[in-house]
Amino acid sequence: LYGLLRRNFRIEEIQLVRPDINLLQKDDGTWNLPITSSDNGAGSSKEAMMLPFIADNVQIIDGNLTWAKVGETTSLSIQNFTIRLKIHSINSFPNMDLNLSVGEMDSTMISPIKDIKANLKTSEGLASLDNLSLNISGGSIEMKGDSTLPSKDKDAEYTATISVKNIDLETLISQFVPEAKELLKGVVDADITIKGQGFDAKADIKFSIPSLLVQDKIKIEQVKGNINYADFDFIISDITMNVFGGNVVGKGTGTLANISNPEFNLAFNVNNIDTGIALTALGQDALLAQGKLSGNINASGNISDIKADGKISSDKLNIKKMGDLTDITAPFRATITKQDKEVNIDNFSAKIYGGSVEGKANIIFGKDGQPHFSTTLNLSGLEAGNALKQLAGKAFLTGKTEGNIQLAGQGTDINTLTGSTDIIFKNGKLATHPIQNLLSVFIPALKTINFVAAKFLSTIGDGKVNITTATLENPQLLMYYGKGQMKLSNQKLAIPSHLLMRCDMVAKMPLVSGAFVREDENWCGIDFNILGTLSNPKSDLGDKLKGQAIGSAIEQIFGGDKDKEDKGGGGIGDLLEGIFK
Repeated sequence: LYGLLRRNFRIEEIQLVRPDINLLQKDDGTWNLPITSSDNGAGSSKEAMMLPFIADNVQIIDGNLTWAKVGETTSLSIQNFTIRLKIHSINSFPNMDLNLSVGEMDSTMISPIKDIKANLKTSEGLASLDNLSLNISGGSIEMKGDSTLPSKDKDAEYTATISVKNIDLETLISQFVPEAKELLKGVVDADITIKGQGFDAKADIKFSIPSLLVQDKIKIEQVKGNINYADFDFIISDITMNVFGGNVVGKGTGTLANISNPEFNLAFNVNNIDTGIALTALGQDALLAQGKLSGNINASGNISDIKADGKISSDKLNIKKMGDLTDITAPFRATITKQDKEVNIDNFSAKIYGGSVEGKANIIFGKDGQPHFSTTLNLSGLEAGNALKQLAGKAFLTGKTEGNIQLAGQGTDINTLTGSTDIIFKNGKLATHPIQNLLSVFIPALKTINFVAAKFLSTIGDGKVNITTATLENPQLLMYYGKGQMKLSNQKLAIPSHLLMRCDMVAKMPLVSGAFVREDENWCGIDFNILGTLSNPKSDLGDKLKGQAIGSAIEQIFGGDKDKEDKGGGGIGDLLEGIFK
C-alpha cells in the first residue's frame, strides 16, 4: 500500500461519514501510522511520506478524533468535526480550498473550544485564512491572515489580525497560571495584529476590560491598555483603569519566557483614590479613614508574588476618633502574595492638632482578612486642647505636646492593642477640669491653672491603658501625681492620685485646709481617686473636702442660727451642698 501511495493518482471523491480516528504518539515522538519511513541508513534521519494525489472533493462528516501521548496525561479530543476540501495540484504542500467546522475540541492543554469554523486557501506556497471563528472561555475569537507555507529550510512567515470578544479571564489565564484561579474575574476584549516567522512573532494588542474583580474584593473598572509584544517580551505603552473612586495610569515591561509564571515591572500614577471605598473593598470599616489619596506605585514580580514601592500623599484625611490629618506623605514598600499582603511605611509624616506627627508602620493583611499592624509615632508641637477635644470630647488642658506613641494590634479590635506612650505637655493651662473647678470655689484664682510641664507615660495591653506616670507641675502653686488605668472599651478611669499645694495657698481655704497634710516646709498634700471616664472625669476629692468641712469648728462658726433655718435657708448644710453638689 505504501508503494502504491507513492505513485501519482487521481481520486474523484473521498467521503468519510462519522469516522473515529485515534492517534497514539510514541515515546520517541513517532506515530503509530506509517507517516515516516524507517532509518535511511544515514543515522536517525527520517523521510517524510509523500501523498501526491489530486482530489476534487474530500469530505469528513461528523468525525471524531482523539490523540494521546504515551506515559503522559496530555490529550486532545475533537468531536463532531466536518472537513470539506479540494486539492488542486501536487507540490511539497498541496494547493487546496479547505472549509472546516468543528463542534467541540477538548484538550488538557487549553479550555474547551467550540463551534470552530475556518476557510483556508493555499496556492503556490501561500496560505490565506479568509475567516476563522471559534468560541472559547465564554467568548469568541475571529481571525484573518496570510502566511507562506513552511519548508525544510524556512519557517512560515505570517501576518494576522485577531478580534477577541468577552473572553473570561479567570478561565483563560488559569490554564497557564494555576495561581490565577479565583484571583482575577472579568471578561476581556482585544484587537490584535501579529507579524512574524515561526515562533519569532511581534504583536500589537489593544485591550479593554469593562469590569475586573481581584480576589473577590477589589473592583477595577474600565481597564484599557496597549501592549507591544516581541520574542516573548512585552511592553505596556499605556494602561488606564478606574479603581476605588479614582483612576490609575501606568506603563511597564514584562516577559512570557516562562508562560506559567510571567514576570512584569510596572509603574503607576494614582489619582484621587477614595479611602472609604478602598477600606470597604478590603473588608474594613469605611469610616476608619475618609479622604482622597494620590501618589506613585512601582510593582514587579509575577502574578503570585508582587513587590511594590512608592509614595502616597493626601491633602486631608479624616481618621476615625482622631480627626483631620493634613499634608500627608507616606513612602511605602509592599509584598503581595496569594496568601498575605504586607505593607511597610518607613517615613510617614502629617500635620494634626496644630502640630506634626512622623513615624513608621507595618501592616499585614492575613488570611483572616483583618490587618495586623504596628506603628511608632513621634509627636511635635501638637495643641493638647485640640487633641483632647477630639479624643475625649472636652479640652480641659491646653499646651504644646511632644512625645512618642507605639501601638500594635489587629483591625479595629481595641482589646488587641499593645504599646506605650511617652508624652509631655509644655507651657499650658488647666481649665474646666472637675478637680480644678472644685478648688476654684475656695480660691477664684485657681479657675485657670498655668503649668510649666505635664507628663503622661503609659503601657497598653489587655484592653487597658496602664498609666505609669501622670504629672502636672506648677512649682509656684501645685503639683499633681497619678498612677492607674483606663479601660479602652469604655474609657473608664481608675487613677489613685496625690495633689500637692503650696501650704500658704492651702491656708487660704480654711473650710478644707484640715484635709491636707503638711509634707515639708512648703508643700501640703492630699490623696484622692480619679474615677468616671476620660470625657467625664470624676473624683472623690470633693467628698473628702466636704467631710472635713463638716467639722465641729465649722459648725461653731456657721451653726446655731435657728431663726434662719426656720425660714428655710442658710446653715452649713445648704452651704456645703451648694459647693460640692
